[in-house]
Amino acid sequence: MQPESLTIEKSRKVACNCKEILIQFNILDVEVEIREFNLSPLVGPKLLMPVHSSDPMVDVRLPLTHTLGLPITG
Repeated sequence: MQPESLTIEKSRKVACNCKEILIQFNILDVEVEIREFNLSPLVGPKLLMPVHSSDPMVDVRLPLTHTLGLPITG
């Protein structure tokens, strides 16, 4: 969908239908909200492959590898 392609009438109808389903199941303390968004893929240079810790370039390459941001613990 393109941005601003969801009409107020369609979104109101969907929200009301969702609310009716919730009411049928006696779920009364929930608000229904419809939001529209535009998804943009991240663009940038390709990341480098990780290198072994004994590689002299490890400190230079590590911040530019696909392991950036991966947690080391659960």
